[in-house]
Amino acid sequence: MKYIYPEKLYKKIYSENFSIYGIYFKKIMETICEILENINDKSSILDFGCGEGYLKKIYYKKDHKHNIINYDIISEKSEVKDYKNLNYDLIVASHVFCLFSEKNLCDFLQNEINKNKDIKFIVAIGKQSLVSKIAQFITNKRSSNSYNQLSGAEELEIISRYKKLVYKKNILFMTDVCYFI
Repeated sequence: MKYIYPEKLYKKIYSENFSIYGIYFKKIMETICEILENINDKSSILDFGCGEGYLKKIYYKKDHKHNIINYDIISEKSEVKDYKNLNYDLIVASHVFCLFSEKNLCDFLQNEINKNKDIKFIVAIGKQSLVSKIAQFITNKRSSNSYNQLSGAEELEIISRYKKLVYKKNILFMTDVCYFI
C-alpha cells in the first residue's frame, strides 16, 4: 500500500487553533526540543521525514543553538534534495521508522553509523497501544497505523541493536520519545 501523506491533518494539528491532535503531536515536538536543548555541543540535525517542517518551526521560535536541516522523501517538503552527502551529528525521526521494513531500517542505521560512528538519534516511536486504538476510534482515524511495517516494540528493539538508549519519555501513553547515543 502506497503511503499517502496526511497534509490536511498535519496542518490542522500544528495550527494555532485548538485541536485534540495538536495536544498530542505538539507535546512530542516540545519533548524533542527539550532533548535538543540539553545537548551542550552545537549540533547539525537532520529532521528525517520532516513533513511540514514543524520541528524546525517550533524549535526556532526560541533561542536555538542547533542547526536543523529538513529532509523528506516528498521533495516539495524537503530543504535538500539528498541527505546522504550532508554532515550532521543527530537524526530526528518522528513516527518515520515504523514505515520501514526491518531490513531497510537496519540498512539505514548501519549506513548512518558507517558515515558517522558518533551519530545520535531522537526517535518518536508510536506504541500502537490500547490507548492509541481508543484515540484513533474517538477521532475517527482508525487507519492511522495502516502503513506501518514495524510495531513500536520492533522499532525500539532494532534501533537498540545499533545505539544505546539513554533517555525515554512517554507521551500520553501513545508514543515514546527516545534518545539514542
